[in-house]
Amino acid sequence: MFGRGTPLVCDTGWVTHVEAFWSFAPYRRFFETLSQTHRVVLFDRPGIGLGDPRGHTVGLEADVAVLEDLVDALGLQTVDLFGASQASATMAAYAARHPERVGRLILFGGYAYGPALARPEVRDSLLQLVRAHWGLAASTFAGMFVADAGPDAYEAFARLTKAAASADVAVERLAAGYEVDVRELLPLVRAPSLVMHRRDDRAIRFELGRAMASEIPGARFVALDGSAHIFYVGGSDAVLGAVMDFLGDRRRPPRRELGRLTSREGEVALLVAQGLSNGEIAARLRISERTAEAHLEHIRNKLGFRSRSQIAAWAADGSAE
Repeated sequence: MFGRGTPLVCDTGWVTHVEAFWSFAPYRRFFETLSQTHRVVLFDRPGIGLGDPRGHTVGLEADVAVLEDLVDALGLQTVDLFGASQASATMAAYAARHPERVGRLILFGGYAYGPALARPEVRDSLLQLVRAHWGLAASTFAGMFVADAGPDAYEAFARLTKAAASADVAVERLAAGYEVDVRELLPLVRAPSLVMHRRDDRAIRFELGRAMASEIPGARFVALDGSAHIFYVGGSDAVLGAVMDFLGDRRRPPRRELGRLTSREGEVALLVAQGLSNGEIAARLRISERTAEAHLEHIRNKLGFRSRSQIAAWAADGSAE
C-alpha cells in the first residue's frame, strides 16, 4: 500500500508479482501516478508472486473470496476498484455483491464470458504450450499482451510473467479465465463504472470489452487506440488520463472555458464516447474520414484536450449535449 487518499485496490490479472513487476519502469510509473491522489493497494494471490506459497486459489469464486478477505483485513470501508484483463470479472463480481463497499469501478481490457475468448482448439493449444514450455509460452503471451510497445517491454514482460508463477499455476489460472461467466452479475453493479479497451487488443477482442460495458448500468465506455493488452505500455498516458478524469483527480475545464462546439463537433464527440473509430464516425455522419479527423482536431483545440480518451470521458458525462 502506498499513497494517500481513497483506497484504490488494483488487480492486473492472470499471474502477478508485485515486487518483480515494480522493477519495470512503465508499471511503476503508472501506479506511482495514481498514488498521488489515491492510496493504491497492490497484491498477489496465494500461490502467485509473493502470495503465501502454501495457498492455492483458482477460479472466480476463489478470487472474489480473496478480494473480500483483503478488503476486510485492511479495514477498508469503501474502496475504488481497478481490474485489468482476467481480473475485470473478479472486480465486477465483487462490486455486484458488495455495492455498499465500492465507490467506483474501473475495468481495462476485460471480458464477461470466458468461452468467447478463443475457439476450443486455440485455447487447448495455448494451455498445452504453457505445460510443455513455460518460457516459450511466456514469450508468446508477451507478443500478444505488449504488442507495439517495443522489444524492451516485450522482453521484460516475458521475463516477469515467467517469474510470477510456476507453469502449473499459470495453466490453472489461464484455464479458469476461459470458464469465467459474470454476465448475470453485471446488471447488479451499482457503482459508477469506467470500462476501457484498446481497439486492436490482440489478447481480448475489442467487442468483448464493449459488450461488458453495455451490461453494466450507466457504465462509461472509452475506446483507446493501440493493440497492447497491458494498460501500462503502448499508450499508457491515454489510460491514465481516462482513469484520472473518471476519479475526479484531474480538473476538467469548466463549461465557460470550453469554447463553443458546432453541432457537428458535438455529434462527433458523442460518437467518440460510444467507441467509434474515425472511419465509423465518418460512415455514420456521411462525411469523409479526413473531415472526421479535422472535427476531432477542432474539438481538442477548443476543449484544451490532448487525447481521444479525454474527449470520450467529457462527452460521456453529458457535456457535449
